[in-house]
Order: sequence, then C-alpha cells, then structure tokens
Amino acid sequence: VGLVAAGAALSAVALAVLGAPVLPALLDVPDDLAEVARTATVLFGLQVAVDGITRGAEAALEGANRVDLARGLDTVRRTTVAVATAVVAQSGGDLAAVATVSLLASVPFAPAGLVLVARRSPGGFGAWSASEARSLLRFGRAALLLRSTGVLHRSMDRLIVGVVLGPAAVTVVDAAAQVQTGADTVLGASSYAVTPAASWIEARRDPGPLRDLAVSGTRLSVAATLPFVVLPVVLAAPLVALWLGDAGEGVAPLVPLALAYTLVNAPVQVLSNLLVGVGRVAAVVRPALAAVLVNLVVTSALVGPLGPEGAFLGSLVGAAVLVPPLLRAGCAAVQLPPVVFLDRSCRGPLVAAGWALVASAAVVLLPLTDLFTVAAGGLLGLAAYLLAVAPAVGLGPALRRVQTRAAAADGNG
Repeated sequence: VGLVAAGAALSAVALAVLGAPVLPALLDVPDDLAEVARTATVLFGLQVAVDGITRGAEAALEGANRVDLARGLDTVRRTTVAVATAVVAQSGGDLAAVATVSLLASVPFAPAGLVLVARRSPGGFGAWSASEARSLLRFGRAALLLRSTGVLHRSMDRLIVGVVLGPAAVTVVDAAAQVQTGADTVLGASSYAVTPAASWIEARRDPGPLRDLAVSGTRLSVAATLPFVVLPVVLAAPLVALWLGDAGEGVAPLVPLALAYTLVNAPVQVLSNLLVGVGRVAAVVRPALAAVLVNLVVTSALVGPLGPEGAFLGSLVGAAVLVPPLLRAGCAAVQLPPVVFLDRSCRGPLVAAGWALVASAAVVLLPLTDLFTVAAGGLLGLAAYLLAVAPAVGLGPALRRVQTRAAAADGNG
C-alpha cells in the first residue's frame, strides 16, 4: 500500500507542479478558461494521491485473494465519483467545481480501503521490509512493460491504418475493433482473479492446486468468452446493418478477423495471468514484445495492398508469435503437457461453440429481417451453447479440488 501511495503522491506532485502551468498552453485552452483549467489540474493531482492509497489497498486485498472486496470497493468508488461529477456538471458547474466534487467523492474510499486491508487481509499490513519493497519494484517494472505492450497493441492498428489509408478507414477498423473489445472484456474479466489466486497457491509450494486452477480457470474463461466470439461472427452482417446502417459498409467482413484474434488468445489468457501471479513476468513480457514487433511489421506491410483487413491479419500473425511460448511456459509452470492442457480445458467449450454456430447459422439462412435474424439467431445460438457447455464445463468439482488441495497445502505449510 505504501509503495503504491508513494508513487501516486509523486505523480500528483508532478501533475500539480508541472501540469498546472503547462497543460493549458499545451492544449490551447482559451485565456478566460486558463485559470479554471489550472485549478482543476491541481485538484485532479490531489485526487491522484488520494486514489493511490485506495488503489494500494485494493492491490493488497487482491494479493490476499480477496478480489471480491477489491473489485467491490473499486466499483462503488467509480460509481460514486461518476454520479457526483455528472450531477455537478449538469447543474452548470465549471471544470474546477467538477474536479472539486470528484476529489471530495474519492476521499472516503482511501480510509475505507485501509480498514478493509486491516480487517480482512491475513496479517493486516504486516511489517515494512526493504527487501520486499525492492522485489515489488522489480516486479512493477516488468508489469509496467507488459501493460505497455497491451497499450501499443490496441493503438497500433488504428495509427497505421490512419497514416496509410486515411481517417475514413480508421472508422471502419474501429467499429470492428469495438466488437472485439466486447469479447476481450469478457475474457479479461473471467480470467482476472487467476493472478492473485495463483500467487496465493504458489506460496504453498504445491503444484496440484495450481494445475487445477489453470485447467478449470481456462475452461471457465473460454466457456464464458466463446459465445461473444461465435455469435457475432455468424450474425456479423445483420448486426452491423442494425448498428451502423449504411455507414457500416465494409465493417462486417472485418468482424470475423477481429474476433479470430480473441479466439486464438483465449486458451492462454489464464496461463498468462497465472505466470504473472507466480512471479514469472519475463515469460510473458518477452513473447508479448515479440508479438508487438511482428504485428507492427506485418500490419505496415499488409495495410497498403489489402486495406483494413491487413491490420487484423497483422494481429493474427502477432498472435501466432505470442501464443506458443505462453502455452509452453504456462504448461511448464503447472507441470502439464500442452496437448493434455488444451484437451482438458478447451475441448468441451469448443464443441458447445460448434452447436451454437450451427443453430445461429440456420437462422441466418431464413428470409427474416435484420432485427429478427439477430434476435432469433442470438437467442437460439446462446440456448444451444448453454445446453451443450453446461455438462462439458464441469466446473464445480474442479473448483472443489482446487479449494481442497490448497487448504491441505495451507494446513501443512
């Protein structure tokens, strides 16, 4: 908590001291609004410091395997700030007033987070350790590099398409990317808790629960994500027609290419989070950097001759570079052959996805309006998927094995 809060305090000072005089000029703020902008910048800097304490508490809760409390605190904080600032803005308040309310709404959550850490985390805050602080800083550097590769990947395609093909093509790419973002959001949310859980299990030095976590977590994550991949692919044409109308010309053919990237990455998302949780960030960073570089080169080469399709093909080639080393490293961490891991974790959801594809495709062949095609195809495909995936996932017994073996390891430790 202290390290995160200290980093946030430094950022807050930089924002208040440097941002207040520089940002208004940099953003070409009108003279009559410059003073308000400077005041708001200082207030937002103070909020960064306050939120740093809250985020540090959330990180401590996640490290104690209390993701529920961390996410709950974050959700309530974000909702409170959003509602408060919206009310002030709608009431005619200026930027400084909005920043003031945003700061005041954030303040109570810092002590609330500290109280939760003290009461709900094993050992509370613990004692300060310089060696642990250095270890966390080293881990933080690697995690920052990993997060940066994600930002580069998300922004790269639009930038290259804009430079090569112009702004109109960026709009087409962005529309398809938004469909992909929906599936990626489900994938990320369903695999997020694996990182602190893996760290908690690894501390007990028993590979059994870690192996069960990898298989069961991947099975759940893939099962949750596949409907948001398969159904939009089958229903892409009527879905885009309803969503964008005539402005969506050229988007529908890009949707399968965009979602193919999510499909390829889904089986290793849990393994990636698991590797981070057990401290093997380098095993994730190296292939991620290689994938970004390959994506940059291939996309730059293909966008010119192929158009927007080249951007998504470049991402798929990057995924081909990323997935195999992550699969090998993750399976080595849980002591399971890759073929066995994929069979246990992905076969059931993939079979269920096949049934969903058939059901929704049958509706697409019928002479229905776009609205009825999307509604009927989505519902029938989802129903077929749920019926097929329920017995295939078998998550309950697997999670009970994780809990039982982890508790046994904890008791022996």
